[in-house]
Amino acid sequence: MIGGMSSLETPRRSAGPYVVLLFPLLFILVFVMHFRHPGDFFHFKLHYVPRDPATVVAALVHAQNHWPMFSDPHMIGYLGLPLLLVCAFALYRISRVPRPRLSALTLFVTAAGTIYLGGVFGMWTAFYRGLGGVDPSQLEGAIATFRAMTAPQGP
Repeated sequence: MIGGMSSLETPRRSAGPYVVLLFPLLFILVFVMHFRHPGDFFHFKLHYVPRDPATVVAALVHAQNHWPMFSDPHMIGYLGLPLLLVCAFALYRISRVPRPRLSALTLFVTAAGTIYLGGVFGMWTAFYRGLGGVDPSQLEGAIATFRAMTAPQGP
């Protein structure tokens, strides 16, 4: 036995440190995928400039849902949300001894925010997929709906 462990036993490694790194990297990827070109990520603007709704809707209607959903940043974000909960729990375990109430509160707020964020990602995924099923003759109505949903005052 070496150090209280037999030579046949191997130390168990926790997935926590890897997930704590994987989650931010995944969501940076999701954020960068919203840009047309990776170089656009470094062109900072003080306000959000939305893409032309007519261009976005026409492309989605024309695609007719023949493109894979795994290349959609909203789908990647939606499927990556469990990593957020694992990260929050890992941070809770680190901070629960020195500040038990505050760490429990932040874990609760993170869980509630994850549910909300899941709704946002799910809504956009369903909305984009739904536009792929629109009849091309109804393109003007779909553009008007998309314009209303993405207007600065909200849907």
